[in-house]
Amino acid sequence: MRIRKAELKDLSRIQELNNELFELEIANFDKYLIKDWPLSNEGKTYFENAIKESFVAVAEIDNKIVGYLLGEETDIPYYNFKIAELCNMCIDGNYRKQGIGNALYKEFESYFRMKGISHFVVTASFKNESAKAFYKKMGFEEANSTFVKF
Repeated sequence: MRIRKAELKDLSRIQELNNELFELEIANFDKYLIKDWPLSNEGKTYFENAIKESFVAVAEIDNKIVGYLLGEETDIPYYNFKIAELCNMCIDGNYRKQGIGNALYKEFESYFRMKGISHFVVTASFKNESAKAFYKKMGFEEANSTFVKF
């Protein structure tokens, strides 16, 4: 497995993986996500900008992208420190539970620690026990609750 910085040539594969994540989320946790948004023009622009301006890493096995992680620096005005946010990540369903997410996360954390950031945040769907367990394994603690009313 190889972890590397994403390039614009990786855009369509990242969109496909994010769409896989959306399908999983819509089916199990968040019916309000817009189906196929990652494949839309808006989704394409979102990922193009992220590749150019944020942290996007891909994991490759045999020259095939099997996962990605998108993160960015977040400046919250009422904190006296900067935060790195893990915005979204997906591992191809055929390659999960092989340490790929762990490797991507370590690359993300290392990148932002080198920039002097030591606070990290991620949001997971409340009922997504698998994602929550993964983030706890990476050292995250549950800190806040988000409430929604529709």
